[in-house]
Amino acid sequence: MSEDSVAQIIVNSIYNAGVRFVFGVPGAKIDAIFDCLMDHPEIKLIIARHEQNAAFMAAAVGRITGVPGVCIATSGPGASNLATGLVTATTENDPVVALIGSVPRQMNLKRTHQSMKALDILGPTAKAAVPIDVEDQAAEVVLNAFRTANTSPKGAVVINVPMDVAKGKSKKLPFESAAFVPPLYGPAPPESLDEVIKMIENAKLPVLFLGMRASSPKVVAAVRQLLSKFPIPTIETFQAAGAVPKERVHLFYGRVGLFRNQVGDKLLAKSDLVLAVGYDPVEYDANLWNPEGSAKIVHIDYMASDYGVYYHPVLELLGSVVENVKYITNHLSKVAEPTISKQCKGLTEEYAKWQERPEVHRSSGLVHPLHFIRTLQSMVSKDTTVCVDVGSVYIYFMRFFFAYEPRRLLW
Repeated sequence: MSEDSVAQIIVNSIYNAGVRFVFGVPGAKIDAIFDCLMDHPEIKLIIARHEQNAAFMAAAVGRITGVPGVCIATSGPGASNLATGLVTATTENDPVVALIGSVPRQMNLKRTHQSMKALDILGPTAKAAVPIDVEDQAAEVVLNAFRTANTSPKGAVVINVPMDVAKGKSKKLPFESAAFVPPLYGPAPPESLDEVIKMIENAKLPVLFLGMRASSPKVVAAVRQLLSKFPIPTIETFQAAGAVPKERVHLFYGRVGLFRNQVGDKLLAKSDLVLAVGYDPVEYDANLWNPEGSAKIVHIDYMASDYGVYYHPVLELLGSVVENVKYITNHLSKVAEPTISKQCKGLTEEYAKWQERPEVHRSSGLVHPLHFIRTLQSMVSKDTTVCVDVGSVYIYFMRFFFAYEPRRLLW
């Protein structure tokens, strides 16, 4: 039986898992893996200026492709610099596998250069943080990391590779396919689905509230099918941007998050039935948009709700979001369209009013942020991916930039 270096086993394993990009910063404790990546042209190695950036880029790849993104860092501060990116990925359900180096095993209890309990630091940022203690574990550890990262709720997994282990040999070669497709969920019980349908038919103003787990293309397709048959007013969280297509923009009342001062917040306040699809309170705390805790909510997700004072659904449809939305579409007979039109009167105009902004101020030359957004909007197609950094700029963009395809507006 042939032997490969552990570094080569790790690189071949991530390739077998479908990885074609790796982001990271080199360093002595992890260079054996970098060397193998350089010899593996099918994987594009992108050197980042900072490990945090590598983690964010890996998370973006995980979100867009569905294959866990991979980032790599050396020991000590290289590993700890990943923390912000990894906790963001885990919080936002983006699958990531992080490979970090460490000092040789015989030195890990010594005070030596860049010796640090990295897994203790990064453990709280991830779904799992595990070491490769011996060479023969490598293939299994990598396989399990990809399975864990891509199992719902998705998130980050950290693998610690001691320097001497990476250079060691093993006969336990990579699994031929380390890719992992999560099992498909079935629909919620029919009696629960039928009860929700009755609620929608009897509601005066049902509202579709789309959250981050409603941003996948499959869920978006199901939501669009529902909206094509029934004119249900719809709002998005920032992470659900792009779910409502251009031809249904008359049903779109904007995005909500951070502060309760948007048109979508007014719509939620008016609604007598909120259909929360894929909503996670980490996006927009329920106490902000439901301050009295009195909203009538149906939770539609593959994860149970974060039940509490301000978010206590009257019913939870747990299972395949796609199947549950399709069932509602196929069995719903009506929505209160005249009542909806009456109750929403004025909100559509209010949402579009922001576009009536002045041009560049002639005397000062200053540009209003919304003028910039409107100008950029006219220059990009619906298939353009727009990435926005944090700060005031992302608040403007996530509220006012129209996105007509899922995962085309990222922050």
